[in-house]
Amino acid sequence: MNKRMKMTLAAVAAMFVIAACSNKTEETVSAGENDVPEASSGEMLMDGLEYLLSEEKEDIIQIPETQESMESSEEDSVNRQEKQGDTVSDNTAEEAESVQIVLYYSNGTFDSLDSEIVEVENKTAETIISALSRHNIVSLDTKVNSFKEEEMVGGKRLRLDLSRAMDEYLRTMTREAESIIIASVTDTFLDNFEADSICITVEGKPLTTPYAVYDKDLKKCMPLDLMEAEENEEEGSEDGRN
Repeated sequence: MNKRMKMTLAAVAAMFVIAACSNKTEETVSAGENDVPEASSGEMLMDGLEYLLSEEKEDIIQIPETQESMESSEEDSVNRQEKQGDTVSDNTAEEAESVQIVLYYSNGTFDSLDSEIVEVENKTAETIISALSRHNIVSLDTKVNSFKEEEMVGGKRLRLDLSRAMDEYLRTMTREAESIIIASVTDTFLDNFEADSICITVEGKPLTTPYAVYDKDLKKCMPLDLMEAEENEEEGSEDGRN
């Protein structure tokens, strides 16, 4: 009950007490020559009760919801549904970006390579080099400087330029290990990008090791193929000198 209602009840109670204590039920007040009848205590009590009821009625009146507030509520609901839909779409897009790539690495022989299919977020030269590092085909600090795909008359060609760490890594390897590394990188990139040949460079220059200079485009091969090609080049060089 609010303050105004409490004050009204107190006033009505006071009037009721005064009426009960008075022996006169009705008196007149002299006002010059005319007599003005004084309101009876009962009438005053009824007026007070009516006023109280009217105040109480006003307090319990509820303001109906406006059309504007209803439209705002509906709009908020639609926005929440759209945000939930966007979240689902984002999750679906992230899942759709996951792709499979094939990796080639050593199986302990020189006439073949093992292969493995792995899931990556997207197929790029960087993700492939990172995946090959887990098989020790490249060092962990080997980075991709640049990568290009070119459409040539003889087919699709790849250009892969790696950081100096690749050159330093190869210089710690034996001739056999080097052949495995070059064959693994070559076959992995040609297979994943469906290309016919690849040119591998380091810091923009032909890849050079103690055993070979890879200044020509490489095609899909096995480690043994590279070793035989190197031996043939050495024999040709010796014959030329003789």
